[in-house]
Amino acid sequence: MTDQTSTTDPPTGSPAGRRTRRQLLAGGTGALAAVLTAEALARPAPASAGTDGDVVLGADNTATAATTITNTTSDADALEGNATGFGSGVLGGSQSGTGVLGRSADGIGVFGQSGTGRGVLGSSNTGAGVVADTHGVNASAVFGQNYSGGTAVFGTTNSGAGVAAVAGTNSGSGTGVSGQTGGATAAGVLGTNTGAGSGVLGSSSSGAGVVGTTGNALASGVHGENPGGGDGVTGTTGGATAAAVHGTNTGSGTGVLGECAAGTGVSGVSGAGTGFGVVGTNTGGGEGVTGTTNGAAAAVHGTNTGSGVGVQGDTSGATAAGVLGTHHGAGIGAGVSGVSDAGTGVVGTSGGGSGFGVLGTNTGSGVGVRGECAAGLGVLAIGAVALEVHGPAVFTRSGVLTVAAGKSSATQTGVALTTSSLVLATMQQDKTGLYVRSAVPNVTGSSFTINLSKAVTASITVAWFVVN
Repeated sequence: MTDQTSTTDPPTGSPAGRRTRRQLLAGGTGALAAVLTAEALARPAPASAGTDGDVVLGADNTATAATTITNTTSDADALEGNATGFGSGVLGGSQSGTGVLGRSADGIGVFGQSGTGRGVLGSSNTGAGVVADTHGVNASAVFGQNYSGGTAVFGTTNSGAGVAAVAGTNSGSGTGVSGQTGGATAAGVLGTNTGAGSGVLGSSSSGAGVVGTTGNALASGVHGENPGGGDGVTGTTGGATAAAVHGTNTGSGTGVLGECAAGTGVSGVSGAGTGFGVVGTNTGGGEGVTGTTNGAAAAVHGTNTGSGVGVQGDTSGATAAGVLGTHHGAGIGAGVSGVSDAGTGVVGTSGGGSGFGVLGTNTGSGVGVRGECAAGLGVLAIGAVALEVHGPAVFTRSGVLTVAAGKSSATQTGVALTTSSLVLATMQQDKTGLYVRSAVPNVTGSSFTINLSKAVTASITVAWFVVN
């Protein structure tokens, strides 16, 4: 059986005839090739950057070496990437190395700029968001600068206590965080807490928590100020022998100085029954506590609102005083003055057999001890021996009255008397048959009259002494 000859083109003007199977197969193969060719043209083939010299946009580019773009035009960018919306202009990723690395010989390695957002943002799930390091001895690993007057470096965190918004760590012996300023009223480091916590907190495992240093003789190393009426500086410690606030002066100045324009310069408070509100200790032999004032008030004032002592002084020195008061003025000021509204102004107590409860010594020619009272007793002496006097005793309510010749009596005026007053009189000459017959007080006249047994032929003196 032979194959019949057929044509592929129909006669002119005749309708197309049926196509043979061979014709169908030939046509189908051509159509398939055409489809495959169209798809190949429509889909970009994977590119090998650096091999064929092409970098295909909108597709993954794979290379076995780094791709370098060099712009030989001075001060022009080598590569610029722009993205709309929230996309990244340039995105770099790495499995374990650096995602984006910027290098510069003299300029900025990586520069980020934004109109209103963040110029550079670093984020990490568990590590540091941004890490900066430098090998320069005088350079900063992180340097922030604000040309508009705002904050140069700002840190924020939503974690709780114990986490810092900005933390500085120095693994050597240098400073963790350092702040500098040239402003006369500005702070090198400023900490602000809008809540009730601390503005600045310093903590150390074994050293000082906060150290303040200044080279100005009129400035303070540490200055605390509270415009709200609270404490300017507060110190807290749980140590039994430690001080909450400790001031040390290695020279000859003051360790701790408290000043107040209207109130108390330094106030010490203790809640312990055996503790002290203020303790002053001098290991060099000087005063433990010294108070100075230029007014009429007390240089040192102690107040006890309970039933205890306002000021107490203790010493174990054999010749030293528990409390010593010295007056260096030229007037009649007191070295020690005791005042009480209803009780005793000054109380002295001694348990020694040869000691004195109160001892008054005047190294000049004045009075050693003086007692005054306008209405009561100036001095009250009570004891097995109420009063012992060594040396002459002088009494202002005593004297000598002269009875003139031819008289048997004389009157002493100007002596205040009461109904309890006793007038004692003794003749100072020995006259036979002559004696003091009576001493009659006149309370209303503040006088008394001494009567002799008879008139005298010559004047005679009579000593008198008024008691009570």
